Amino acid sequence: MNLSLRNADKNDMELLFRFANDDEVRKASFTTDQIDIETHKKWFDKKLKSDACDIFIAEDENKIPVGQVRFEYEDGGAVISYSIDKDERGKGYAKVMLKCAMNKVAANRSDITKFVAEVKKDNIASNEVFEKLGFTMISDNPHFVYIMSIDDMKSLQIR
Repeated sequence: MNLSLRNADKNDMELLFRFANDDEVRKASFTTDQIDIETHKKWFDKKLKSDACDIFIAEDENKIPVGQVRFEYEDGGAVISYSIDKDERGKGYAKVMLKCAMNKVAANRSDITKFVAEVKKDNIASNEVFEKLGFTMISDNPHFVYIMSIDDMKSLQIR
């Protein structure tokens, strides 16, 4: 599987709006309401300008966007949020996309010591992805919280 990752830019606002308002993405999110375009534009502009956030777009070999992964940096951790385009789900992109993105963060952010993912219990696909990647569940109340240290990521050879 050949995926490339690039930084999101201002031209990705509508793409991420479409990803964010997908019915399955809303269902898997902690905030399930649809997002209006003005709210999304403000959020997106703020995230692009923030040093505490990175958004990556994953593209297939034809440069077609298949998903996005976002990291929010806080207290030495990189909190992960991701989604896969509805037409691309079930093809194994999530695991590959997350591996690539985690490697990029580990290489470029010396202040990050761990990756964190918070996943709703009924989001079976995402729970499986984080378990297959080797994350450790540290909490299951009220939702699953997974963690992986940078050292564990390197020793597990997530590449």
